[in-house]
Amino acid sequence: MDNFSLVIVGITSNLAQIKLIPTLYDLVAGGYLPKDFQVIGIGRTTYNQGQFRDFVSKTLRTPNHHHTHVIDERIEQELFAHLTYLSVDLTDLSSYAKLKDLLVRQQTPNHVFYLATFPSLYGSIFENLKSTGLADEKAGWTRLLIEKPIGSDRDSARELNDLLTKYFREDQIFRLDHYLGKETLQNILTFRFGNGILEPLMTSDHIDHIEVTAAEDFGIGSRGSYYDQNGAIKDVGQNHLLQMLALATMDKPKSMDNDSITKERVKILKSLVPDPSSLVIGQYEGYLGEKDIAPGSTTETYFSFKTMIDNDR
Repeated sequence: MDNFSLVIVGITSNLAQIKLIPTLYDLVAGGYLPKDFQVIGIGRTTYNQGQFRDFVSKTLRTPNHHHTHVIDERIEQELFAHLTYLSVDLTDLSSYAKLKDLLVRQQTPNHVFYLATFPSLYGSIFENLKSTGLADEKAGWTRLLIEKPIGSDRDSARELNDLLTKYFREDQIFRLDHYLGKETLQNILTFRFGNGILEPLMTSDHIDHIEVTAAEDFGIGSRGSYYDQNGAIKDVGQNHLLQMLALATMDKPKSMDNDSITKERVKILKSLVPDPSSLVIGQYEGYLGEKDIAPGSTTETYFSFKTMIDNDR
């Protein structure tokens, strides 16, 4: 694997704390990263390197349903050896000069920018990365990773995609759905298309219905301000659940490469015929008492609906 610098923009965010930082620990523990990889955490908080390590250490030891094992101090110190913190104003072009200088000093020509920050800042980030040459690939490769929400509706999603492709090539952009990284989901296609007995039965002649469920036994935690503006449908419905539905129902791709699988996923999503009258929404008891929730909020924390699939099967 090539050496690279991973720049996490928004290292103090909820996403970074519950998933990215614990994942980095797991990658180091498993020996999955190259010898000289570097991680630069970017945030607004003014930390020195010692304070940043204390923050990471506390994050790893905070109860987390995504990451529950005991922390090995030896692995933690190995992770610390590759960590650097940089306080940056993401809207200020001059701040990116500090980042560029650090990347040059680290002598890692390959760069991954992981945006774990507010989508409202994306425009400034894209433009400033491009203006400072950090989006260019002069000595190595550059990748940009973004997670949901990719827009709040169809128009804003298209606007964001236009913005992305204005500053980055399509092969540099990774739009992430972290559910697809779950081992069970990764095994669905192997289970389906590697099974000569099961796959021929995946038709309406043999299957009455398929139910896709994402059930969680915890609340929104510290995500109140984000969640109350989006709700369950935008948070998990139009991404996680639709991706699971696509994997369970898509036709067999010509090959198992990314482009072929993506083509079949898109095809099945275009064939959906949802029934608006079947939509049911709800809100869990105690939601209005969660932190950063607007009084009287009607944001849904539960939903269900039916959709038909209009294809030959």
